[in-house]
Amino acid sequence: MKVLFVCTGNTCRSPFAAAVARREGLDASSAGLDVLGLRATDEAVLVAREFGIDLGDHTTRRLTDDVVAEADVVVGMSDRHVAALGAGARVLGGGVDDPYGRGLDAYRSAYAQIEGAVLSLAEELR
Repeated sequence: MKVLFVCTGNTCRSPFAAAVARREGLDASSAGLDVLGLRATDEAVLVAREFGIDLGDHTTRRLTDDVVAEADVVVGMSDRHVAALGAGARVLGGGVDDPYGRGLDAYRSAYAQIEGAVLSLAEELR
């Protein structure tokens, strides 16, 4: 079962979620609605490393119809993402605020929220 996590820029939230899901044995990937061809933010790389995940090689990926079609489960980080994704998509947990530009503590908080929600999702999908 392939799981796709979607956020805005694909620089932190959805890469966090995909990395946790892969650690839990899921076939997971990520993409963003408004991708600018960047890498994971420095803050995301640092926080992920604190939790034993390497995002150093992550390059953002734009969400396309083909990317969605490859997934069995599509998960947005917020209600806005789910609305853009359409029928069948679900929001991760109760939604995850974007930490971009808000400092390391915001990234750590987002990671912790994402990790807990992905662990629940992984259990549900097994």
